[in-house]
Parts: sequence; structure tokens; C-alpha cells
Amino acid sequence: MALVPLRWNRDSGNPAHALLEKLFQDGTIEGTTQPKTVYDAHEIFKQYSLSVFRNVFNELKSSTGLLLRKRQAEATVSNEASSSSRGVAKIAKLNEEEGAMAFVNQDSRFNHINQPIVVSVYKDHETEQEKVIILCVLPSGATDIRFRLLGSGPGTILAVVEYSWPPIAFEIEDLFRDEIKKGDMAPCDPKILAFKDDLMFTRQHKDQVPKGSIEISLPIPVQTAANTIKRGGKQRKDGSQAIVVELTAYQSSYTVKPEDEKIVFKMSGE
Repeated sequence: MALVPLRWNRDSGNPAHALLEKLFQDGTIEGTTQPKTVYDAHEIFKQYSLSVFRNVFNELKSSTGLLLRKRQAEATVSNEASSSSRGVAKIAKLNEEEGAMAFVNQDSRFNHINQPIVVSVYKDHETEQEKVIILCVLPSGATDIRFRLLGSGPGTILAVVEYSWPPIAFEIEDLFRDEIKKGDMAPCDPKILAFKDDLMFTRQHKDQVPKGSIEISLPIPVQTAANTIKRGGKQRKDGSQAIVVELTAYQSSYTVKPEDEKIVFKMSGE
């Protein structure tokens, strides 16, 4: 039976909200923790749909400053852990009291510096209204690219770009096709098996295409109505691709024209 997206009350009277706030406050949830990881680990959240939970998760994530905090890499795995069997070091307890198990977020091992993403604010020369424009370059070959704003209200400072991985990142045998064909590598080579093992942590089934996402903290609040968002994509012959998104900020009283405030009466039929 499909989950009913119940309304989430954002106060301490809601046990689910109280628990989620606690997980943020005590450091259980880090800057790289994904909403679905936390959602799957606690039954209390499953009375709500994942989309409702994700919205509240991202709102709390923003309010606690995790989106603005520099993402830190995991502590270096000890020599003993690195010499253990494959996958052992990739599992950690998320909640000691409940004994819930969750996969360590692989992103916490990477420190992305100076990514090809530019977010700028400009003023429309005709309306004098502030707008936000985003330029985001994605991996060549990425597909099913989507842009959306997060939050349940009329305004937000959170955005996310979602995409499907390019095949070269998860079709491992094809990646080493030439070496296998020449006999330099076997399909069961340790390198291939290691990649396949780690791909288990990027998707729920081996036939699924892994999904990637980029969370963006906007410099000013923007409107969420569909008619205030302009999405577009650019692609070059070399395969490089970028999305360009324009968002509309809230209009200040200074830029509102007097004629727009005037009420015009129309004669109704008798």
C-alpha cells in the first residue's frame, strides 16, 4: 500500500520531528548524510512519504547550518580496517539505541574543491527585480537531469540538481573491455570485483542506474512557483554539458509600479 503523505507538524509535539531535530543536534546527521539513509533507519518516519520527510530534512539541514558548513572527510581508516575483508569498513551504526544499521555515505570520503558551479544575483534591467542565475556543469554523459527547489513554503534558499550517472561510471566490464579482450585482465579481476562491490552502495539493485545530486544553498530567498523558474541546458560538441537556471526573488516595494497597485472597478451585470 502506498504511503499517504501526511502533514508533518514542525514542533516538539510531533515525535518524528523531535527525533529528527535530536539527530541533527547531537551530530548523528552530518553534512553529507542523505535523507533516505535516515528515513530507512527509523520506523517512526515511515508514517510519512519520503518526499514529505525529505522536505523537512532539508529545511532542518539548512537551519542548523549544515549546508553552509565545509564538508569534512571521514577519519582515515586504520591499517587494520583496510586489511579486513571487502565492505566491512563501509558499515556503521547510525543509532546505537535502536541498533539500526546504515551504510556510511561514500561522499564523506571526497573533498570537492572549486566545482564548476556559479550562482549569481543580478537585477533585471526592465523590472528592477532581483534574480538568481545558476550555472552548473555536469559529468559528460549524465542523463535524466532535473532541477528543483526544496521546501514546502512559497520561498526557499535550497535547490538541488539530480541526474543519472553516465554509463562509463558503472558499466565496469565495458570500462575494461580492451584489457579483457587482450587477455590482460579477467572478468573476475580484483579491480573489477572491488568496483562492483562499492557500486552496491550507490544503488538498490544492480540493474539500476546510480543517481547523483548536487545541493545548492542560494544567496537570497527565491520564489517556488513554477512560472518564476526558467530551466535550460547547454551542450557542446566535445560532450560537455551545463544547466542554466533563472530564479525570481521577492519583489521589493521600491520596484513595484504605482499602476500595478491601482484597483480598477468593472461594472457587473444587473
